[in-house]
Amino acid sequence: MRSLLFYISVLLMSFYLPAVNVDSLKKVLSKENDLNKKVDLYYQVCENSEGKTLLSIASEFYNFSKLNNNKKGIALACDNLGYYYQQNNPDSAIYFYKQALSYYEKEKNLFRISVFHNQLGVCYYVKGSLNDALYHYLKCLDYKPEGKGFVLNNVGQIYTKLGLKDKALNSYLEAIDYFMSTKDSAMAAASYQNIGMMYVEANEYDMAEEYLLKALKGITPGHMAYSQTISNLGLNYTLKGETEKGKLYLQKAVALLRKENNLSGLAYTLANLGTTYSRMGKDYEALKYASEGYELSTKLGFLENIEKTSHMLSRIYKQTGDYKNALKYNNIYHNIKDSIVSEKILHQVNELNAKYESNFKDLELLKRDEKLNKNEILIQKQNLEAEKKRKYIFILGFLGLFVLSVAIFIFRAFKQKQKANEIITKQKTEVEKQKSIIETQKELVEEHRKEILDSIHYAKRIQNTLLANHNFIDENLPQNFVLFQPKDIVSGDFYWAAKKTDKFYLAVCDSTGHGVPGAFMSLLNIGFLAEAVNEKGLEKPNEIFNFVRKRLISTISKDGQRDGFDGILICYDQKAKTLSYSAANNSPVVFANNTISELESDRMPVGVGERQEEFKLYNIDIKAGDTLYLYTDGYADQFGGPKGKKFKYKQLNDLLLANVNTSLKEQHTILNSTFKNWRGELEQVDDVCIIGIKM
Repeated sequence: MRSLLFYISVLLMSFYLPAVNVDSLKKVLSKENDLNKKVDLYYQVCENSEGKTLLSIASEFYNFSKLNNNKKGIALACDNLGYYYQQNNPDSAIYFYKQALSYYEKEKNLFRISVFHNQLGVCYYVKGSLNDALYHYLKCLDYKPEGKGFVLNNVGQIYTKLGLKDKALNSYLEAIDYFMSTKDSAMAAASYQNIGMMYVEANEYDMAEEYLLKALKGITPGHMAYSQTISNLGLNYTLKGETEKGKLYLQKAVALLRKENNLSGLAYTLANLGTTYSRMGKDYEALKYASEGYELSTKLGFLENIEKTSHMLSRIYKQTGDYKNALKYNNIYHNIKDSIVSEKILHQVNELNAKYESNFKDLELLKRDEKLNKNEILIQKQNLEAEKKRKYIFILGFLGLFVLSVAIFIFRAFKQKQKANEIITKQKTEVEKQKSIIETQKELVEEHRKEILDSIHYAKRIQNTLLANHNFIDENLPQNFVLFQPKDIVSGDFYWAAKKTDKFYLAVCDSTGHGVPGAFMSLLNIGFLAEAVNEKGLEKPNEIFNFVRKRLISTISKDGQRDGFDGILICYDQKAKTLSYSAANNSPVVFANNTISELESDRMPVGVGERQEEFKLYNIDIKAGDTLYLYTDGYADQFGGPKGKKFKYKQLNDLLLANVNTSLKEQHTILNSTFKNWRGELEQVDDVCIIGIKM
């Protein structure tokens, strides 16, 4: 909505300008010697120029008028300079518009006074000074009552900014009725566009499309407001889910805005194009446009767009695995978001403080002036003692009138300061109240967070009781270590053990998901494994996996879910001293004869997958002194190191090989410390589970 305001002012000043050959005008201008005719020619050239050409000729016009002390020329040049700066530098636009307004007030040109009050209202609105904006909008009616439609349109924008959607809609609809009655389709289009963007913000995309298309019909292609309408339609189509259509509109808008050198409109549209590509799953293109939008918004100080693009960049970098940049832009996003909230709360307090300081300085100057004038009067009295009594009485009367005027002025200044102090006190009280509400909300959030964490920690205790007991593993495989590090307190990874006669079973598995959802899956998977061995009496690892897959499909995959687990299940026959296993999307690793080998596995999960073949039974020819490793993918997939890259399986296997001859306890310590050092300040991306067994 912010960048849209510029186009409304454009419609006010230039929608009906006739097409003029600027080069021809410049030639006439260079040959003209009459001052007044030259001023008129300068103005015509400015009115038919855009972008940097307008800035150049308007600046030349301004300097020429200043040099010749032509006040009308200065006002006309200020009009065009304000028009140029209004787009990207509202403070400069205000400076020039006020000069033009001063001239037309002296000339009592009611129409031009109304126009410049409107332009000043637009500039103050863009700056966020709503009180000043409303003042200038209403001043339009004082000088030009037939400007009712413009005022209704602009007041509607203020209501929108304040979140008063119903009042804003009523103002826009009244404005449209007025413009229709005066057959002003251009300004009716501006009101239609405002309503369309209101519906975009309310997520009512069909209604938004209806009003934006109405706006587009009222704007001539090639006009500067046309590009913004195309941009807003593109955003609406993207949010509606029609991303391909949204992309085409936004690309067209970007091309038009680059041609017009409309920086704020371009920054706004680049951000929306980044959103579109992100929703299409095209991270590279999304990153490209979001980055350009962020850089341009930073250059312009466009806080709302910096907030939007930094949030988008953080999300994209996280999706692509660049966690360092994801963290950087996430911090920028939250800092900008907090600063915007702070500016909105404290804006009026700072404004009133500035007024208070100004009034205080005025009061001091008045006191100084009063003192100087008293001294001057005393000197006059001494010099005029010999004059007649009539003059003496006249001077005393003049002095009395002057002192009374000063006293009245000081009293009024004092009352204004007193009123300002009351408003400041009230505003500060409101800030404190808001702060108290925020602190209360924070306490509630912290309380809910504690309750949730307590529940998750209790769930962890339950999960730990179902994991294989360390003493139970030690009794059957005395030389072992277990490295188990959940990502989010509870884990989707799990290790499970059972014994049936002379056969000892040990599984290392990675369930779908992590955290609470993953933990639920791990409990379900443990239950089905126990059922297969203890109740169904299945002995071979592949038969156990086949049974668990059927139970998962019949239990949770009826609605198309594809949950399950990847993992390894080994069976150690303590009597025959043989080792067999079955593996789903995961491979055991064996160290023997100074080499490390990755064993075979079935490339399908225990659950719904692309393949539904029977799991195979594999046998391991393992001797005393050999070491077997079972692990999930969490360790190898962890981002870190100096470049923020994955650890990877090769580096993990090299680490195991380098330390295989150390004690299993020391191997556990080395693996744990290496993982922490590699991860550094980055977030752990998945659950980690590694078991080492020496035969």
